[in-house]
Amino acid sequence: MKRFREEGRTVIFISHDLSEVIELTDTITILRDGEYIDTVDSDKVTEDDLKRLMVGRELKGHYYRTDYGEPISDEVVLTVEGLTVSGVFEDVSFKLHKGEILGIGGLSDCGMHELGKAIFGASENRRGTVALANGTRINSIRDALLNNMAYTSKDRDNESVVVFETIRNNILPAFG
Repeated sequence: MKRFREEGRTVIFISHDLSEVIELTDTITILRDGEYIDTVDSDKVTEDDLKRLMVGRELKGHYYRTDYGEPISDEVVLTVEGLTVSGVFEDVSFKLHKGEILGIGGLSDCGMHELGKAIFGASENRRGTVALANGTRINSIRDALLNNMAYTSKDRDNESVVVFETIRNNILPAFG
């Protein structure tokens, strides 16, 4: 991911490991029960802050470094507006900048995995828009792949691995 950032690429990273999310991202979007809660700068948030936002009440934990981060480009490469999958999450909007790593975290079944699928164009009954800097809209998996986007599902065994292909072909085809 860091190499991608250095190459000016953008990464959306979804994980339950809060220390890893803080370490590897520039901004973090928090969902709770499929509802958008907040987007915070990774270098201005602690694991305790994230836990509080995720569960809706104060929890105890450790504090992590706050000096992480480099200036982010003003160039917006991906815009998500009003993205909704009924019954899963509603009205998610954000702008992703060139070279930025956006973290999306939450408790199980909060909608973060479904949000990843929806951004990638892999959700049926999706409302809202996902658009690249040049105005290209991502409405399907085909649109995403043709525009060098990749997605790895949490259900890797059933949705993400092509068993009869090499490891290389399973992880690299979309990045060419």
